Amino acid sequence: MRYSVIDLGSNTVRLVVYDYINNKLRKIYARKEVLGLASYLLPEGFLSDVGIERAILTVKEFVADSEIYQADKLFLIATATIRNARNQNEIMNRIYAATGVRVTLLSGEEEAFVGVAGIKDEFDFSEGVVIDIGGGSTEVSLIIKKRLDLATSLPVGSLNSYLTYVKEMLPTKSEMEQIKKGVLHALDDNEVPRLKMNVLYGIGGTLKAAKGLFEGMMNKHVDYLTKENIQYIIKKIDPNKKSTYINLIRLAPERFHTIMPGLVILETIFEYFDAERLYVGKNGIREGYALTQFRKKS
Repeated sequence: MRYSVIDLGSNTVRLVVYDYINNKLRKIYARKEVLGLASYLLPEGFLSDVGIERAILTVKEFVADSEIYQADKLFLIATATIRNARNQNEIMNRIYAATGVRVTLLSGEEEAFVGVAGIKDEFDFSEGVVIDIGGGSTEVSLIIKKRLDLATSLPVGSLNSYLTYVKEMLPTKSEMEQIKKGVLHALDDNEVPRLKMNVLYGIGGTLKAAKGLFEGMMNKHVDYLTKENIQYIIKKIDPNKKSTYINLIRLAPERFHTIMPGLVILETIFEYFDAERLYVGKNGIREGYALTQFRKKS
């Protein structure tokens, strides 16, 4: 079987084409565009007409790419920005009318669940916290005794935190404190228990970028990240130093403005669970969603 998944995220849009062989995913083709969909949200909570048209154009291009690979089925999934938009029905109807592809709008819990499916296919663990820091939300899932104990979506992500709290390109110390307070408030609102959890498992572009940034700064590969590693990066990203901008352009160009809010969110989660290390997976919600669909068919 061959499936295509288009992931219409708050910051990036991705297409991945998979074959499913011997109960394993094999990636055939991948493409990514940085759309920054969350930046098109109007103050009233509606996604602007320009944002909708840009989403439609990108989806059209990705559908055309997908058709080249003759997938048995194409899935178009959407997450926080469209989920939270007041005109979500209009957005989905216009995308369908223009592309012929229906949007599957994942709830926060569903997004967390497929993220867990993706990471569990990669790591075998009985206890830990699975996190996905996206552009418009952060998914947090607790695994206890190999069972999914909690799966929730916090309405704080790297892009919407940047848009909400940061005035210039990089956040000040006081703006970072505001982001941290926002994360703690969201954890409290979602009744996430403050447990001691030694290990975090991370998916998504923000966490991959964080690992790549640290490795680039240290000029060596690491198997996992610690809270101290994250604090080291934050300390090194000084808006008054030219080396900061050179490093960000070299190591995280697509997340130049969102990487710092993402790092603050990650540091806050590290502290909340008193975690010792973070393993960053290659899989994400696209792999998790594809796996759940393949397994339904098998």
